[in-house]
Amino acid sequence: MDQSSDNPFQSPGNDEFTIAPGPAARTGGSEMEGLDWALAVFCSGIACIVGVVWLIQGKPKGLKMIGLSFLFSFLWSLVRMAVVALTRQ
Repeated sequence: MDQSSDNPFQSPGNDEFTIAPGPAARTGGSEMEGLDWALAVFCSGIACIVGVVWLIQGKPKGLKMIGLSFLFSFLWSLVRMAVVALTRQ
């Protein structure tokens, strides 16, 4: 008795419908995407945590995310200080 024909969960053998890997899978997770950049620019604290997680997972973009998070945190602090200085005049 053929066990493959009795299995209702087995594919009928038509493998033409395969799902292609996404862009993150093609680059191996080493390149930052648009959402990663937006997170680093606008939510630096959360992006730093995400970067640490990626660094622990061994993804090279983790270090880049941590660096960008600190950079934009510093830049936003400069912008805030400039706005406060201009409003006190």
